[in-house]
Amino acid sequence: MKIIHSGFDTISFAVQGALSEQSLAHLAEIKEIAVTEERAVPVCLGYCKVPMNLNNQGQKGGYAYVLTTGEFGAVFSFKSNVDRKGWNGFVKIRSQNLARFGWRKSITEALEVLRDIGFFTLSISMNRVDYCMDVLNMGIELNPSDFIAHARVTKNTRYQTEKTSLQIDKQSISRSDRVVSITLGKMPGRQVITYDKRAEAIAKRKPFWFALWGINRADITQTVHRSSLALVA
Repeated sequence: MKIIHSGFDTISFAVQGALSEQSLAHLAEIKEIAVTEERAVPVCLGYCKVPMNLNNQGQKGGYAYVLTTGEFGAVFSFKSNVDRKGWNGFVKIRSQNLARFGWRKSITEALEVLRDIGFFTLSISMNRVDYCMDVLNMGIELNPSDFIAHARVTKNTRYQTEKTSLQIDKQSISRSDRVVSITLGKMPGRQVITYDKRAEAIAKRKPFWFALWGINRADITQTVHRSSLALVA
């Protein structure tokens, strides 16, 4: 086995501060278009030169406006509130951005976007941090019995049923279930999950990972499993 990638996979944080009344009014106008047309709409705020799109839906927690800067960027969510003492911003840095540029540059660029769009920032508070390791191996299969944890730790196993053959009355019962992920712990708090990252990259159409790993997507003998530790406030 060989570690072919490691690093932060998710970083999200709340931001204390607010957008100006003018910026919120502009976002309200653009969102009306986004809702009517049921699509994300390009938007420009302040002096920000990074292309951004405003989603047609908000985000849980009272965030009315959700802006994205692409797959290699971040998601910026804002409440419609001008009170600078409130926690009116939320930033989630995408995994592709962290994998490509690292956490220092990714966070710095996200804070620069906040500054350039005119968000007055007082402080930030980390909400979630994920750290992952991707392991290249030759056909390894996950087995729940191989994972050791304290008796009070919740363990969940997810299966993918490839083929099921059920026969009764003195006949055999056969199943072909493959373990696709094993999770220890639960959210919020601390959680560790191990899963077939290669299969996920294909299912979610993220060819970027194969380029980063330096492996051939067509070579089915090469499997990649990810173990990820998530800490959520």
